Amino acid sequence: MTSDNYVLCDVGWIFRLSATLYRLLPRVLRNSAKIAHYASVNVAKLMPSGRAIVNTAGGKMCITPRHPADLQRAWGVWEIDLQSFIKKTLKNGHVFIDCGAHRGTYTIMASNLVGSSGKVISIEPFQDHFECLKFTAEQSLYDNISLVNAACGSTSGRAMFSEQERHIDEIGISVECVALDDVVSKADFIKIDTDGRELDILKGAKKLIQNGAQTIVEFSDFQYQSLDVLWRDAHTFMAELGCRPYVIRKDGSLGPEVYTVDEIKDRHVLFRNVNSPLENVV
Repeated sequence: MTSDNYVLCDVGWIFRLSATLYRLLPRVLRNSAKIAHYASVNVAKLMPSGRAIVNTAGGKMCITPRHPADLQRAWGVWEIDLQSFIKKTLKNGHVFIDCGAHRGTYTIMASNLVGSSGKVISIEPFQDHFECLKFTAEQSLYDNISLVNAACGSTSGRAMFSEQERHIDEIGISVECVALDDVVSKADFIKIDTDGRELDILKGAKKLIQNGAQTIVEFSDFQYQSLDVLWRDAHTFMAELGCRPYVIRKDGSLGPEVYTVDEIKDRHVLFRNVNSPLENVV
C-alpha cells in the first residue's frame, strides 16, 4: 500500500515480540516514563525504515517504527494521562478537534469513541506527518474524520512555519493557517499540542470555547518560548472566558485547580468550561 512516496512496511517479529513483552510488564513498570524511553530507544534501532500500520490503545494507526515515541504509542504507554482522560470523557456524538494531530494518536482514538454520530477534525501542518495521518484516518471504524493540512492560529490566512524548529516562526515557509472558529461552529473538546503559539490558537477558538468547548493544552518548556509568559497569558485569557485549569492525572482524573507554572510544566492541562457540563470526570 502506498500514498505518494510513502510505503508501508512489515514491522517484523521483533516489533511484535517487543509489544507483547511490554504489555506483560507489571503496570508500575509499564507506566514508567524512564523504562518506556530506554526500551523504545533501543528497540527502535532494530526496526525497519518506512511506515507501518499497527494496533494501538486507540485503534489502528500509522507509525514510523524507527521513532521511539511511535513505539511507545504502539505499546500503549504514550501520554497515558491524556489517553486515559479521553477514554473516560469522549462519548458517542461528541465533536473533537485534534489540533497538532501528528500521526493521529488521538484522531483515531476519538474517531472510534464518538462513533458514526460524532465528528473528528484533525489538523496537522507538516506534510510528513500529514501523509501518515491520512493512513491512520483510513483505519477508523467510522467515516467521521475530516483532515486539514494547515497550521492553527488566531486568524485564517497564511503563516510562516519553520520546519527546522517544528513550530510557527517569523522565519520559514509559508503555510495555510486556520482559526478553529472558522473550521467548525461547535466542538465538545479541543486538544492542542503544537509546541508553540498555543495562545494564538486559543484566541482563534474563542467562540468555540465560549460556546462550551472543553480545551486540553500540553504545556512544554521549549527554547523558543517562555513557559512562564505562555502560562500567564493563556491562564488569563481562558479565565476571562470562564475556564479553570486542572492538571490531568495519569489515571485520567483531574487534579486540583492549578495556578503556578511549576504545576503545569510538561503536563496536559484541561481548561474546564464552568458553563458547560463535563461528565465522567472525577
